[in-house]
Amino acid sequence: QQLQLPDAHGDSPLKLALDRKHWDAARRLVSSLALPSPPELRAVDAAAVRQTPHGSAVRVREDFAVDAGAMRRQGEEGTLESVDDETVTIQFAGELVTQTFSQFASCCVAERSYLLNGSTWKRRAKRPFPALETRCEAPTGPMTLEACANTGGEFSEGDVTRGFDEGAWLRLPNGSYLPMLLQLDEARLVPALTLWHGPSLRRGQLVRTREELVKGRTSVAPNTVGLVRRIDEGDAAVVDFEGTDRWLRLPGKSFEDLELLPYVSVMEEPRTVPEEGIVALSSKRKECGQVEYEGSGTYSAVLFHLVYADGSKSIKLSDRRGLREISGAPSVAQLAHFVRRKEMAVAPVAPVAP
Repeated sequence: QQLQLPDAHGDSPLKLALDRKHWDAARRLVSSLALPSPPELRAVDAAAVRQTPHGSAVRVREDFAVDAGAMRRQGEEGTLESVDDETVTIQFAGELVTQTFSQFASCCVAERSYLLNGSTWKRRAKRPFPALETRCEAPTGPMTLEACANTGGEFSEGDVTRGFDEGAWLRLPNGSYLPMLLQLDEARLVPALTLWHGPSLRRGQLVRTREELVKGRTSVAPNTVGLVRRIDEGDAAVVDFEGTDRWLRLPGKSFEDLELLPYVSVMEEPRTVPEEGIVALSSKRKECGQVEYEGSGTYSAVLFHLVYADGSKSIKLSDRRGLREISGAPSVAQLAHFVRRKEMAVAPVAPVAP
């Protein structure tokens, strides 16, 4: 009865869960109160099943009964065999099991692809993406930020991996666990992994069209450089292409058709020396260059310089004063100019005919 009581505004817990898109919480409420599944929840469950490729691995996350009183137990694995208008069929060892979309969403989880999404993390956590390591045993609660590796984790920003969503953790195919949510403080959990059906990608990544890209009324010509402005939680990223007057939101699969250039740009005024290889804009030359480390100076200061597209270098800079030599984020036009000059500088020179 407590679960059905409205809050001060007259909203039930189920309505609050639906409004905030807390789908797992909504499913638990529907199950515990024996309520009919709301249309919004049914639509989410159906979409998730239809987006799962046939042949995907499926794992039981809650025991459920099948015909003749038999049970499928937590941890059993099968294969998604088929999907029709209202049901999904799973092949377990020696048995086919058919469920509605809502039953499947409540009791099973399919193996899916996830991105270590530094874009979402930085926007919500306001700090650099941490190094993540796996756990061998099933954790009992979310991982805290303090428990993350300082450097050299098994996984880093932009990596793509596959596994089974078990709430705050992703169960990898080898049986180890990777945190999906990180606990910043007592009240805040921030996602580190989000659904993604594309290649490895980072915020600030430079991309280039291989052929004409048409999105709505916007057409992007072949060989056009773009900058990934952000990566959303809904399997999509926003790209700013040179020469266009609007940013394009592209699904993850679209990036398989784009060329991923080996350059990542700074996206805001840096507070510390950027990673080695990151593209930054010189405040003096108004030209892009890549960060290259030069060791340590006095008081353990990090020494670096910018290597420009023609191979020339800035003066040696330090993390104490050198950051003022780096402007804010370069424009996509400045980045495209850097890419083209860089490619011209390394292009082979045609031999001169005798």
